[in-house]
Parts: sequence; C-alpha cells; structure tokens
Amino acid sequence: MRRSLLATIASVLLAVSSLSMPAQAVGELTCGTLRGGVWEIRTTDELACIAIGAPIVRTRKYLQKNDLDLSGYSNWQPIGDAVSQFSGSYDGAGFNIDYLQISQTTAAEAQTASHVGLFGWTSSASSL
Repeated sequence: MRRSLLATIASVLLAVSSLSMPAQAVGELTCGTLRGGVWEIRTTDELACIAIGAPIVRTRKYLQKNDLDLSGYSNWQPIGDAVSQFSGSYDGAGFNIDYLQISQTTAAEAQTASHVGLFGWTSSASSL
C-alpha cells in the first residue's frame, strides 16, 4: 500500500511539473505568453527575459502588446550578443518602449559600444 501511495504521489508530481512555466521564467523556454506561434510581450520583465534568457529565446517571434517603461532598469542588457545574436522577429505593433538606460563604465563595455541599444547583435535572419 505504501509503495502504491508513493507511486501515486510521484505520478502527480510529474504531471504538475509538466504544466506550463510562468511567463517570466528566465532561462529555458518562456518569455511572454505564447499565442498562435507568437510570443506576446506585455511586461518589461518579459522583454528583459529575451536578453538574459537561454539562446533559444532569441530565435522566436515576438509581438509587443502595450507600452513598456524601462525606468526600472538602470543598465539595460541589450538583446543579442556576439555569441548569441537575435535571429527572431520583434514587432512593436506601434507601442512605445520608454526610458531605455544604458551605462558603460568599464573599458570592456566601451569596446562593445557599437552594439548598444535595445538590441545589441542581430543576425541577417532577424526582423525588427
């Protein structure tokens, strides 16, 4: 009986772990809400996730769904770098991204000054 209970608990935990991840999860898979093959960006954290998440998130299609205020980010991490360029598509849909701030204080940061902005490095396959 105890073994059966443990097997049932393990099955339930496995089923729960396979449910969708929160929209703001950084790293493996999600940045926004997936609808019809396009990831919808509604928050600044979802936008930042594209910059700091796993490389796969920089290959997807994104659609901005409202104005975004980046004033909470004192030093924005550009989306895409030399190793993991942005190769997806980003449609701002006419919405604003306000208060973008980037501070370069070290010599190493100054050397990458040509790739500074909302997007840092983009590939020829990207669409902005």
